[in-house]
Amino acid sequence: METRASIAPDHKAIFLSMTLDDEFKRGPGTWKFNNTLLQDENYLRLIKDCYPRILQKNAEINDKQLLWELIKMEIRSETILYSKRKTSSLKSRELIVQSKLQELYNKICNESSLDQNVLLEYESLKKKS
Repeated sequence: METRASIAPDHKAIFLSMTLDDEFKRGPGTWKFNNTLLQDENYLRLIKDCYPRILQKNAEINDKQLLWELIKMEIRSETILYSKRKTSSLKSRELIVQSKLQELYNKICNESSLDQNVLLEYESLKKKS
């Protein structure tokens, strides 16, 4: 820590330098519900299927407020897992499409006699990405 003169004559600026270890890892951050999941039939089916299981698991709880909080907690947990799996799947599919696009692009650029099917496949994949 170091103090230096400041613009104001009766104050001093304080500089603090910190070094963080590499072991310092960030947490998952704040979760926010993505309402586009409400149009996803698989997600809706998942929630409809897990709701009775949640109620059965918490059947002995009489306090309605506590039950409601537990239901929300379980649904949030299922939603986060579903969202992570869906995002992972979309990213891997995107990488496959990009790889195929690059492969087709290289074919288009390097071949003197170009097959029309290669161009059609290339254009079709561009629309998907």
